[in-house]
Amino acid sequence: MNAPNLPQPTEASQKVVRDVTWIVAALVVVVLSHLFFSFWHRWDYGFDLEWMEGGMLVHVDRLRQGQGLYVPPSADFIPYIYPPLYPWVLSVLGEPSYSIGRLVSILGTLVAMGAAVAAVRQERIPWAFALAPVALYGTCYENSGAFFDLVRSDAFALGLASWAIVLVRNGRGRQLDVGALLLVLAYMAKHNYAAFGLPMAIWLWVYRGRSSALRFVAISAGVAGAWTLYMAWATEGLFLVYLLEVPSVHPLVGERFWPGAEKEVYGALPTVFWAAFGTGLALWKTGGLRDREAVTYWGSIGLMGLLLCALMRAHHGGFLNVLMPGYWLLALLSCLVLGALARRGKPLLACVLLIASAGWDVNKGLWPKEKYVPTAQDVAAGEKLIARIAEYPGEVLMPHAPWYPVLAGKRPSLPLIALWDIDHKKGPLREGVDDFREAIAAKRWSAIVTASRKMRYGISEHYQSAGGTGVSGGRLRTKSGWPVSPTRILEPRTSAED
Repeated sequence: MNAPNLPQPTEASQKVVRDVTWIVAALVVVVLSHLFFSFWHRWDYGFDLEWMEGGMLVHVDRLRQGQGLYVPPSADFIPYIYPPLYPWVLSVLGEPSYSIGRLVSILGTLVAMGAAVAAVRQERIPWAFALAPVALYGTCYENSGAFFDLVRSDAFALGLASWAIVLVRNGRGRQLDVGALLLVLAYMAKHNYAAFGLPMAIWLWVYRGRSSALRFVAISAGVAGAWTLYMAWATEGLFLVYLLEVPSVHPLVGERFWPGAEKEVYGALPTVFWAAFGTGLALWKTGGLRDREAVTYWGSIGLMGLLLCALMRAHHGGFLNVLMPGYWLLALLSCLVLGALARRGKPLLACVLLIASAGWDVNKGLWPKEKYVPTAQDVAAGEKLIARIAEYPGEVLMPHAPWYPVLAGKRPSLPLIALWDIDHKKGPLREGVDDFREAIAAKRWSAIVTASRKMRYGISEHYQSAGGTGVSGGRLRTKSGWPVSPTRILEPRTSAED
């Protein structure tokens, strides 16, 4: 990719690459127009686009009130099994808000796209190949479950990790230091990104010397380790319990580890994948991949990314959003390989492969613009539901949409997924479920609004149906992730009914 003694480009080949750059730029415009249509019509929607968004706002609310996140589980609150950086950032930016959370995620997505461009240009590859990952990764919006713009940490963490990967590739001076610190921040947002530090450190040791590797490890592992120890001390160990021990007892879905995740990643951009794979094999056999530094770095980063995607997808409950770093790496690595072909004296062939494969995948991957966009009927149904909730004199439990009670002037609810996380056999915090059961038995809530007919934890024994919420016809259903809609209201049973 950055090999010495490269063939000098002819004037004709330079013209071809320039012309192709404009074609790629047009693809980028098409994809970004689709993305920004979705972003624009979703960012200020006042209800859940995905069922864990409201729970994240509950985290932000606690931070704004000076309450801890990693506390013993109770009927009031159980945290998500993620590090706290994303809700910390949102809490600094203002009151809990869907719009602010989504804007931060949109920024993270754009930052990751910019990192892909910088990564290709850093290898001295033409602009046509540097712009292509923007279109390719953007095309994976639907493959990710439409998670690029949610009140979730995924896009934010990827934005941090992507620039860490790009800057460490330089391997020297201030860029190395900044890259190490960005990797720490990515770890503080989603702790699985810490794994990228291993191939980075080994590569630095081999190609930049022991001092650079030790410097990287001292900054990244040193800061991350100190912060982790502080969090463990400040939470009396619960921080690590939630992040490590709780998910350690969750089951794994073997077929999603292999070959499921791998098929899902390359299946998002199949034509580009095979074009790059075939090109890479040909370059390898003919000695065209002479820059061992670049090949080793990007190859090891790609393998680690694929392993992480497979592990996270195999985790019980792992949704398509966990494949986002895999999509980003696939788009980037494919363009690096095709760009290497252009630099090895085959610019016309490389450009043909790029345009044909990227154009085909973009054409097949674009989604109907309105598919993930809430409607005016969704907004009306949400406003009607909030008014209905506000009529109850006491607290209302909404485990599928824990922020909705706050919109009605009440206390936030416990996020159901957080309760499920601790409710596993041999789980270290499983006894925390008892507090929730006891609150149900005591009929603490004047109403429970659910999206499911079957409710565990004693709800069916102590609460009875009070009819529907008025939300029907798929209105107010989440647009990303698990499709849920708050449709049923339960009220406490009388003593005679108990």
